[in-house]
Amino acid sequence: MPQDNPFIINDRIHLLPDAVANQIAAGEVVVGPYSVVKELMENAIDAGASHVTIVIKGAGRTSIQVIDDGCGMSPSDALMSLQRHATSKISKAEDLFTLSTMGFRGEALPSIVSVSCVEIKTRTAQQEMGTLLEVDGSKISKNEEIATPVGTSITVKNLFYNVPARRKFLKSDETETRKIITEFQRVALATPNVAFSLYNGATLIYDLPTSNLKQRIVNIFGKKIKHYEDVLVPLGIKNGIVNITGFTGTPESSIKNANQMFFVNGRFMRHPYFHKAVMQAYEKMLPPDTAPHYFIYFDVNPHDIDINVHPTKTEIKFENEREIWQILMACIREALGKFNIAPTLIFDNQQLIDIPVANGNKTPTMPTPHFDKNYNPFNSSTRNSNNYQRTSTPQQWQMLYESKKKEELKPYDINPTIHNQEPHTNQQPALFEKRQTESYGNLFLFKNRYLITALETEMMIIDCRRALERILYDELLLQLQQQQCISQQILFPEVWELTPEMMPIYESIKDDLKALGFQLSPIAACAFSINGIPATLTSVPQIPQVLNKLLQIAKEEQKNLKKELYEPIVIELASTQSTHVKIGESQEELRQIIKQLFATTMPNISPKGHKIITTISEREINGWFD
Repeated sequence: MPQDNPFIINDRIHLLPDAVANQIAAGEVVVGPYSVVKELMENAIDAGASHVTIVIKGAGRTSIQVIDDGCGMSPSDALMSLQRHATSKISKAEDLFTLSTMGFRGEALPSIVSVSCVEIKTRTAQQEMGTLLEVDGSKISKNEEIATPVGTSITVKNLFYNVPARRKFLKSDETETRKIITEFQRVALATPNVAFSLYNGATLIYDLPTSNLKQRIVNIFGKKIKHYEDVLVPLGIKNGIVNITGFTGTPESSIKNANQMFFVNGRFMRHPYFHKAVMQAYEKMLPPDTAPHYFIYFDVNPHDIDINVHPTKTEIKFENEREIWQILMACIREALGKFNIAPTLIFDNQQLIDIPVANGNKTPTMPTPHFDKNYNPFNSSTRNSNNYQRTSTPQQWQMLYESKKKEELKPYDINPTIHNQEPHTNQQPALFEKRQTESYGNLFLFKNRYLITALETEMMIIDCRRALERILYDELLLQLQQQQCISQQILFPEVWELTPEMMPIYESIKDDLKALGFQLSPIAACAFSINGIPATLTSVPQIPQVLNKLLQIAKEEQKNLKKELYEPIVIELASTQSTHVKIGESQEELRQIIKQLFATTMPNISPKGHKIITTISEREINGWFD
């Protein structure tokens, strides 16, 4: 017989069988039971369902049933839905950029039936009888007419029964059930206009009626966080690039494992870049090791996003990511500011700015200032005219506010020396004026730290140590920025000794230490005489230890103590000083603490991110005695 010629190559490339191709697709779409729940819930929503019921058994391994009252399928559509890439939503490639529905690839159901046993019952309103399909591993074993309600019921049994390697890698029942609940929550939050029920066996986990978004959030997470409805701050901004709605949590409600979700055009998504914008908006407002809750919804033109990036469609590309990043951060800061949570200007709901899309081909023009040449500040007639109203600048209003504040607010005498300076100019008038109108009752100091007072509808508790820390921080930071820190001479100078390794760090920051108010004279190669210290530290013992800590800050930051390091230094100085201040117990002294606190930039949060103020509502107090 002739020998095979080793140089002749037979055809080796062939098409995969449909069953194998579907199983490969299932590896991307059907990661676990939670993927099945997500895909079938989204299909039910696309079918126009008003109520969707999910029943899982054995953490989804045994069965997953999704029942909806949507439009249902005709017998031919039911069969076609089992074919890969069969869809009612796309007819040409351009349709990918105008999608507003959930499932559009036509991969979900074929992928599910390829790795499980599936029963489908469905009927449209135009049909008297419905359709029953039973499919085992992509093979149709039953196709007949049955009596069934309008809508669709899909039961998925024995997931991954024919792919044992995949089934083996499923997690514990507790883990898989938790993943299903998470996916259920995401879909339910995306569509609060649809009612949902979730059962684990015979146990009802969620029964969510149709509601507004806030009530849907409370219905899902209200049991986990006390008074969830009271800590949600609404978001709202509309412009030519994006509409942003939803809710974000107050800094005080932040926890380690916060609920954080983004949605775009009714679809859950992950977006680390936008998450950074949220965290930037909360900068210096959060307690350590915590994160804010947020449920943020983006509404954008479908042409400006690509939702076809990832098989599960949770990673989405935006055309205007940078612009949206800035808008999102400003939106959250505005919302927190409206609720007196963050320092901000006073905003007007009716005058939102429409931010245009940047045009790289257009040269920006310099704005032209308008002013009244005839205005005379010493002429009462022109001063009270409408022209004056139109030409008033933010600086003029700031000066007016500062003058009023000087008249109404006498600083608490923590240290007489430092209060001879100009008051802090970066204040929050809205919050200050609000608290000035509060009618405080008698003030009580508990354990020489906690100030307790009654307001009109609640009781307020202030941590005085942290309040003084915030007051000192604002004053020190301003003085340092303006190079106005006052130095206090020491009657008996102390010696500060350094290691040779710390000397280069000292050399890099010695000018900044001087600006802070430290007067140091070298007395040896690695030793200094402390002749003067910042006036705020006159009551603080162990000044060398304070200096050592400042050097450590500079070492850890790997840079010098210019503007970017002023803040950590001032935080440390304010913290050190506040622990050595004796808190007065008279009513007048306690009231001065309150006045000064609410004149700072951020009265609710200390410079280290700890809560300063807490309030207890009358409702909570009444609940203690029920």
